[in-house]
Amino acid sequence: MSRIHPHEATTVPQWIDALAETYRTRPCVASDVDTLSYFDLERESAFLARGLLAHGIGKGSRVGLLLGNGPAWVTWWAAVSRIGAVCVPMSTFLQPAELARVLLHADLHWLVASRMFLARDFVTLINTALGGDSRLDSPLLALADTPFLRAIVLDESREQWTRDTSWVVDEGR
Repeated sequence: MSRIHPHEATTVPQWIDALAETYRTRPCVASDVDTLSYFDLERESAFLARGLLAHGIGKGSRVGLLLGNGPAWVTWWAAVSRIGAVCVPMSTFLQPAELARVLLHADLHWLVASRMFLARDFVTLINTALGGDSRLDSPLLALADTPFLRAIVLDESREQWTRDTSWVVDEGR
């Protein structure tokens, strides 16, 4: 890690590294169930960033985040941003038709989501927005309605049309 102050950083990777060096184990983000330190943010976002690159996501790629406020959102944002990809934050209040419209018009390459947030079932939301199980038969997506979308990454994957976060992280270790 470098010895620059976070205020002197000129890139997202420098800024994250400087924050980790300066604030180490102090809480960066806390939720009701989890706390993320600055050191963990640097380490975990680096694993995700390398995994994103290994799976073909890079500078200019668009990655949608359908996650609640908390450590996972911040870690994914940092990973996406540190490789020059474009993070597209998405409202957790989206309805299926709205999500379908965002997926089409944002030209997302990946959608990263949690299975549930505040009792909202995002798996059902995504499934409905993309036309249901009959169209979603593989984790490598190729849908006419969302021509750029290639993967949906969930915190835990149980559906044949999704991947889970470990699929990304394992490539980045």
